[in-house]
Amino acid sequence: MELNRRRRLILKAVVEEHIRSGMPVGSGSIVRGYGLDISPATVRNELIQLEQGGYVTQPHTSAGRTPSDLGYRFYVDHLLDGPRELPEETLIRRYLSSRGRDIRNAVRATARFLAEITSYVTVVLAPEVGVVRLRQVHMLPIGADQVLLVMILDAGVVQHRLITVPGGLEHAELAQLSQELQIALAGCTGDELPAAVSRLWRSSLARYGAALEAAAQALVDVLQASHAAGERLYLGGTSNILNLPEFQDVEKLRGVLSLLEREASLSEMLEDRSLREGVSVTIGQENRATEIRSCSLVTATYRTSAGGRGIIGLLGPTRMDYGRVMGLLGLAGRQLDDIGGN
Repeated sequence: MELNRRRRLILKAVVEEHIRSGMPVGSGSIVRGYGLDISPATVRNELIQLEQGGYVTQPHTSAGRTPSDLGYRFYVDHLLDGPRELPEETLIRRYLSSRGRDIRNAVRATARFLAEITSYVTVVLAPEVGVVRLRQVHMLPIGADQVLLVMILDAGVVQHRLITVPGGLEHAELAQLSQELQIALAGCTGDELPAAVSRLWRSSLARYGAALEAAAQALVDVLQASHAAGERLYLGGTSNILNLPEFQDVEKLRGVLSLLEREASLSEMLEDRSLREGVSVTIGQENRATEIRSCSLVTATYRTSAGGRGIIGLLGPTRMDYGRVMGLLGLAGRQLDDIGGN
Protein backbone atom coordinates (compact mmCIF):
# COMPACT_ATOMS: atom_id res chain seq x y z
CA MET A 1 0.00 0.00 0.00
CA GLU A 2 1.45 3.35 -1.07
CA LEU A 3 1.24 6.08 1.53
CA ASN A 4 0.47 9.49 0.08
CA ARG A 5 1.39 12.71 1.86
CA ARG A 6 -1.86 12.90 3.85
CA ARG A 7 -1.61 9.34 5.13
CA ARG A 8 2.02 9.88 6.05
CA LEU A 9 1.09 12.94 8.09
CA ILE A 10 -1.71 11.07 9.84
CA LEU A 11 0.50 8.06 10.58
CA LYS A 12 3.20 10.37 11.93
CA ALA A 13 0.61 12.00 14.19
CA VAL A 14 -0.64 8.62 15.45
CA VAL A 15 2.88 7.42 16.26
CA GLU A 16 4.03 10.59 18.00
CA GLU A 17 0.80 11.06 19.96
CA HIS A 18 0.81 7.43 21.08
CA ILE A 19 4.46 7.69 22.14
CA ARG A 20 3.57 10.79 24.14
CA SER A 21 0.34 9.58 25.79
CA GLY A 22 0.44 5.80 25.67
CA MET A 23 -3.23 5.84 24.70
CA PRO A 24 -5.04 4.96 21.44
CA VAL A 25 -5.21 8.02 19.21
CA GLY A 26 -8.53 9.29 17.85
CA SER A 27 -9.25 11.42 14.80
CA GLY A 28 -10.24 14.45 16.89
CA SER A 29 -6.94 14.61 18.76
CA ILE A 30 -5.05 14.32 15.46
CA VAL A 31 -6.90 17.29 13.95
CA ARG A 32 -6.60 19.38 17.13
CA GLY A 33 -3.04 18.53 18.02
CA TYR A 34 -1.37 18.44 14.63
CA GLY A 35 -3.08 21.24 12.72
CA LEU A 36 -4.21 19.15 9.76
CA ASP A 37 -6.51 21.12 7.50
CA ILE A 38 -8.99 18.29 7.11
CA SER A 39 -12.10 17.16 8.96
CA PRO A 40 -12.20 14.42 11.63
CA ALA A 41 -14.34 12.37 9.23
CA THR A 42 -11.62 12.48 6.58
CA VAL A 43 -9.04 11.45 9.21
CA ARG A 44 -11.26 8.54 10.25
CA ASN A 45 -11.48 7.33 6.66
CA GLU A 46 -7.70 7.55 6.28
CA LEU A 47 -7.22 5.68 9.55
CA ILE A 48 -9.38 2.87 8.15
CA GLN A 49 -7.10 2.73 5.10
CA LEU A 50 -3.99 2.72 7.31
CA GLU A 51 -5.48 -0.09 9.38
CA GLN A 52 -6.23 -2.14 6.30
CA GLY A 53 -2.64 -1.59 5.19
CA GLY A 54 -1.37 -2.91 8.52
CA TYR A 55 0.15 0.37 9.75
CA VAL A 56 -2.20 0.89 12.71
CA THR A 57 -4.45 -1.28 14.84
CA GLN A 58 -7.68 -0.62 16.75
CA PRO A 59 -7.52 -2.21 20.23
CA HIS A 60 -11.30 -1.86 20.75
CA THR A 61 -14.18 -1.06 18.43
CA SER A 62 -14.82 2.35 19.96
CA ALA A 63 -11.16 3.19 20.59
CA GLY A 64 -8.68 5.16 18.54
CA ARG A 65 -5.70 3.61 16.79
CA THR A 66 -2.26 2.57 17.92
CA PRO A 67 0.77 2.01 15.65
CA SER A 68 1.62 -1.53 14.58
CA ASP A 69 5.18 -2.77 14.20
CA LEU A 70 4.89 -1.92 10.50
CA GLY A 71 3.69 1.57 11.38
CA TYR A 72 6.64 2.15 13.68
CA ARG A 73 9.00 0.81 11.01
CA PHE A 74 7.63 3.18 8.38
CA TYR A 75 7.90 6.02 10.89
CA VAL A 76 11.56 5.26 11.69
CA ASP A 77 12.52 4.80 8.04
CA HIS A 78 10.56 7.64 6.43
CA LEU A 79 8.87 10.02 8.86
CA LEU A 80 11.40 10.88 11.54
CA ASP A 81 12.52 14.48 11.43
CA GLY A 82 16.21 15.17 10.88
CA PRO A 83 18.73 15.07 13.72
CA ARG A 84 17.38 17.10 16.59
CA GLU A 85 19.15 18.91 19.35
CA LEU A 86 19.36 16.76 22.45
CA PRO A 87 19.08 18.60 25.78
CA GLU A 88 21.34 15.90 27.27
CA GLU A 89 24.11 16.29 24.68
CA THR A 90 26.37 18.59 26.69
CA LEU A 91 25.74 16.52 29.81
CA ILE A 92 26.67 13.29 28.04
CA ARG A 93 29.85 14.75 26.55
CA ARG A 94 30.95 16.13 29.92
CA TYR A 95 30.03 12.94 31.74
CA LEU A 96 31.87 10.62 29.39
CA SER A 97 34.91 12.85 29.04
CA SER A 98 35.28 12.66 32.82
CA ARG A 99 35.67 8.86 32.57
CA GLY A 100 39.24 9.27 31.29
CA ARG A 101 40.72 6.96 28.63
CA ASP A 102 39.69 3.63 30.16
CA ILE A 103 37.26 2.29 27.55
CA ARG A 104 35.84 -0.44 29.80
CA ASN A 105 35.11 2.06 32.57
CA ALA A 106 33.53 4.40 30.01
CA VAL A 107 31.33 1.62 28.61
CA ARG A 108 30.01 0.67 32.04
CA ALA A 109 29.41 4.31 32.92
CA THR A 110 27.61 4.87 29.62
CA ALA A 111 25.34 1.89 30.26
CA ARG A 112 24.36 3.24 33.68
CA PHE A 113 23.91 6.77 32.43
CA LEU A 114 21.73 5.95 29.42
CA ALA A 115 19.54 3.67 31.53
CA GLU A 116 19.05 6.47 34.03
CA ILE A 117 18.04 9.17 31.55
CA THR A 118 15.82 6.97 29.35
CA SER A 119 14.29 4.55 31.90
CA TYR A 120 15.02 1.71 29.47
CA VAL A 121 17.47 -1.19 29.77
CA THR A 122 20.96 -0.61 28.42
CA VAL A 123 22.73 -3.58 26.84
CA VAL A 124 26.42 -3.40 25.97
CA LEU A 125 28.66 -5.93 24.28
CA ALA A 126 32.32 -5.01 24.63
CA PRO A 127 34.82 -6.00 21.92
CA GLU A 128 36.52 -9.36 22.34
CA VAL A 129 39.59 -9.06 24.50
CA GLY A 130 41.67 -11.15 22.08
CA VAL A 131 45.41 -10.63 22.43
CA VAL A 132 46.08 -7.79 24.85
CA ARG A 133 49.25 -5.78 24.36
CA LEU A 134 50.97 -3.24 26.53
CA ARG A 135 50.93 0.18 24.92
CA GLN A 136 52.34 2.64 27.49
CA VAL A 137 53.95 2.60 30.93
CA HIS A 138 54.00 5.52 33.37
CA MET A 139 55.40 5.63 36.91
CA LEU A 140 54.34 8.43 39.24
CA PRO A 141 55.76 9.09 42.73
CA ILE A 142 53.19 8.93 45.52
CA GLY A 143 55.30 8.93 48.68
CA ALA A 144 58.76 8.17 49.97
CA ASP A 145 58.67 4.56 48.75
CA GLN A 146 55.29 4.37 46.96
CA VAL A 147 54.88 4.55 43.18
CA LEU A 148 51.73 4.53 41.08
CA LEU A 149 52.33 2.34 38.04
CA VAL A 150 49.94 3.25 35.20
CA MET A 151 49.60 0.86 32.27
CA ILE A 152 47.72 1.61 29.06
CA LEU A 153 46.77 -1.48 27.11
CA ASP A 154 45.30 -2.03 23.66
CA ALA A 155 41.75 -0.72 23.20
CA GLY A 156 42.56 2.17 25.53
CA VAL A 157 42.13 0.10 28.70
CA VAL A 158 43.86 1.77 31.63
CA GLN A 159 45.10 -0.20 34.64
CA HIS A 160 47.04 1.02 37.64
CA ARG A 161 48.82 -0.55 40.60
CA LEU A 162 50.36 0.96 43.70
CA ILE A 163 53.79 -0.62 44.18
CA THR A 164 56.35 -0.35 46.93
CA VAL A 165 59.92 0.56 46.03
CA PRO A 166 62.13 -0.01 49.09
CA GLY A 167 64.46 2.92 49.50
CA GLY A 168 62.56 4.90 46.90
CA LEU A 169 63.80 6.53 43.74
CA GLU A 170 64.49 10.11 42.82
CA HIS A 171 62.01 11.67 40.40
CA ALA A 172 64.57 11.68 37.62
CA GLU A 173 65.39 7.99 38.21
CA LEU A 174 61.68 7.11 38.21
CA ALA A 175 61.13 8.96 34.95
CA GLN A 176 64.14 7.21 33.41
CA LEU A 177 62.94 3.76 34.54
CA SER A 178 59.47 4.50 33.18
CA GLN A 179 60.87 5.52 29.82
CA GLU A 180 63.16 2.50 29.56
CA LEU A 181 60.35 0.09 30.47
CA GLN A 182 58.22 1.74 27.80
CA ILE A 183 60.91 1.21 25.17
CA ALA A 184 61.65 -2.37 26.22
CA LEU A 185 58.12 -3.69 26.79
CA ALA A 186 55.69 -1.75 24.57
CA GLY A 187 53.86 -4.16 22.28
CA CYS A 188 54.33 -7.20 24.52
CA THR A 189 51.42 -9.55 25.21
CA GLY A 190 50.85 -11.29 28.52
CA ASP A 191 52.52 -14.42 27.16
CA GLU A 192 55.53 -12.49 25.86
CA LEU A 193 56.07 -10.30 28.88
CA PRO A 194 57.82 -12.78 31.27
CA ALA A 195 60.57 -13.49 28.72
CA ALA A 196 60.94 -9.78 27.97
CA VAL A 197 61.21 -9.02 31.69
CA SER A 198 63.86 -11.71 32.20
CA ARG A 199 65.93 -10.03 29.51
CA LEU A 200 65.77 -6.78 31.46
CA TRP A 201 67.76 -8.35 34.27
CA ARG A 202 70.59 -8.88 31.80
CA SER A 203 70.45 -5.25 30.68
CA SER A 204 71.40 -1.95 32.25
CA LEU A 205 67.94 -1.80 33.90
CA ALA A 206 69.11 -4.37 36.45
CA ARG A 207 70.59 -1.41 38.33
CA TYR A 208 67.09 -0.50 39.50
CA GLY A 209 66.90 -3.68 41.56
CA ALA A 210 63.76 -3.81 43.77
CA ALA A 211 62.02 -1.08 41.76
CA LEU A 212 62.39 -3.07 38.55
CA GLU A 213 61.23 -6.27 40.27
CA ALA A 214 58.08 -4.62 41.69
CA ALA A 215 57.16 -2.91 38.42
CA ALA A 216 57.81 -6.01 36.32
CA GLN A 217 55.67 -8.23 38.55
CA ALA A 218 52.79 -5.76 38.44
CA LEU A 219 53.01 -5.53 34.65
CA VAL A 220 52.94 -9.31 34.26
CA ASP A 221 50.00 -9.69 36.67
CA VAL A 222 47.92 -7.00 34.95
CA LEU A 223 48.55 -8.15 31.40
CA GLN A 224 47.84 -11.80 32.14
CA ALA A 225 44.69 -10.93 34.10
CA SER A 226 43.46 -8.72 31.24
CA HIS A 227 43.98 -11.53 28.77
CA ALA A 228 42.01 -13.92 30.97
CA ALA A 229 39.13 -11.50 31.59
CA GLY A 230 36.12 -12.70 29.64
CA GLU A 231 33.43 -10.27 30.74
CA ARG A 232 31.99 -8.65 27.64
CA LEU A 233 28.31 -8.16 28.42
CA TYR A 234 27.08 -5.29 30.59
CA LEU A 235 23.49 -4.41 31.50
CA GLY A 236 22.26 -1.15 32.94
CA GLY A 237 18.89 -0.34 34.48
CA THR A 238 17.47 -3.87 34.32
CA SER A 239 14.91 -2.96 36.98
CA ASN A 240 13.58 -0.18 34.74
CA ILE A 241 11.57 -2.77 32.82
CA LEU A 242 9.46 -3.34 35.94
CA ASN A 243 8.21 0.24 35.86
CA LEU A 244 7.15 0.43 32.22
CA PRO A 245 3.36 0.17 31.74
CA GLU A 246 3.80 -2.10 28.72
CA PHE A 247 5.28 -4.79 30.96
CA GLN A 248 2.70 -4.97 33.69
CA ASP A 249 1.61 -8.18 31.92
CA VAL A 250 3.51 -10.74 33.99
CA GLU A 251 4.02 -13.25 31.17
CA LYS A 252 5.40 -10.56 28.85
CA LEU A 253 7.67 -9.35 31.64
CA ARG A 254 8.96 -12.84 32.42
CA GLY A 255 9.91 -13.38 28.80
CA VAL A 256 12.00 -10.21 28.64
CA LEU A 257 13.68 -10.89 31.98
CA SER A 258 14.46 -14.49 30.97
CA LEU A 259 16.39 -13.26 27.93
CA LEU A 260 18.29 -10.69 30.00
CA GLU A 261 19.35 -13.52 32.32
CA ARG A 262 20.68 -15.70 29.48
CA GLU A 263 24.00 -14.06 28.79
CA ALA A 264 24.98 -16.36 25.94
CA SER A 265 21.72 -15.71 24.03
CA LEU A 266 21.91 -11.96 24.61
CA SER A 267 25.57 -11.82 23.59
CA GLU A 268 24.84 -13.76 20.39
CA MET A 269 21.98 -11.43 19.54
CA LEU A 270 24.19 -8.37 19.97
CA GLU A 271 27.12 -10.01 18.15
CA ASP A 272 24.89 -10.38 15.09
CA ARG A 273 24.59 -6.59 14.97
CA SER A 274 28.31 -5.85 15.30
CA LEU A 275 28.89 -5.50 11.55
CA ARG A 276 26.10 -2.96 11.09
CA GLU A 277 27.26 0.60 10.74
CA GLY A 278 25.73 3.47 12.65
CA VAL A 279 22.46 3.15 14.55
CA SER A 280 20.29 0.07 13.97
CA VAL A 281 16.64 -0.42 15.00
CA THR A 282 14.64 -3.63 15.26
CA ILE A 283 10.98 -3.33 16.20
CA GLY A 284 8.68 -5.91 17.78
CA GLN A 285 8.31 -8.94 15.52
CA GLU A 286 11.53 -8.04 13.69
CA ASN A 287 13.48 -9.27 16.71
CA ARG A 288 14.70 -12.84 16.27
CA ALA A 289 14.39 -13.56 20.00
CA THR A 290 10.73 -14.34 20.69
CA GLU A 291 11.03 -13.02 24.26
CA ILE A 292 11.44 -9.43 23.09
CA ARG A 293 8.91 -9.29 20.29
CA SER A 294 6.97 -6.76 22.32
CA CYS A 295 10.10 -4.59 22.48
CA SER A 296 12.30 -2.47 20.28
CA LEU A 297 16.07 -2.74 20.38
CA VAL A 298 18.13 0.21 19.17
CA THR A 299 21.91 -0.22 18.96
CA ALA A 300 25.00 1.66 17.85
CA THR A 301 28.50 0.36 17.18
CA TYR A 302 31.69 1.77 18.65
CA ARG A 303 35.29 0.92 17.89
CA THR A 304 38.59 0.74 19.70
CA SER A 305 41.99 1.73 18.41
CA ALA A 306 42.91 -1.97 18.22
CA GLY A 307 40.14 -2.54 15.68
CA GLY A 308 37.65 -4.14 18.03
CA ARG A 309 33.95 -3.39 17.61
CA GLY A 310 31.49 -3.12 20.47
CA ILE A 311 27.72 -2.64 20.64
CA ILE A 312 25.75 -0.35 22.91
CA GLY A 313 21.96 -0.48 22.85
CA LEU A 314 18.69 0.39 24.53
CA LEU A 315 15.89 -2.13 24.98
CA GLY A 316 12.41 -0.80 25.62
CA PRO A 317 8.79 -1.01 24.49
CA THR A 318 7.86 -0.46 20.85
CA ARG A 319 6.25 2.75 22.11
CA MET A 320 9.68 4.34 22.24
CA ASP A 321 10.78 7.88 21.45
CA TYR A 322 12.86 6.68 18.51
CA GLY A 323 14.25 10.06 17.53
CA ARG A 324 15.63 10.72 20.99
CA VAL A 325 16.92 7.18 21.56
CA MET A 326 18.66 7.02 18.18
CA GLY A 327 20.23 10.41 18.81
CA LEU A 328 21.46 9.40 22.27
CA LEU A 329 23.00 6.16 21.02
CA GLY A 330 24.63 7.81 18.03
CA LEU A 331 26.20 10.37 20.34
CA ALA A 332 27.30 7.73 22.87
CA GLY A 333 28.85 5.63 20.09
CA ARG A 334 30.85 8.60 18.80
CA GLN A 335 32.03 9.47 22.32
CA LEU A 336 33.16 5.88 22.94
CA ASP A 337 34.99 5.96 19.59
CA ASP A 338 36.89 9.01 20.84
CA ILE A 339 37.68 7.40 24.20
CA GLY A 340 38.79 4.21 22.44
CA GLY A 341 41.32 6.19 20.47
CA ASN A 342 39.62 6.51 17.06
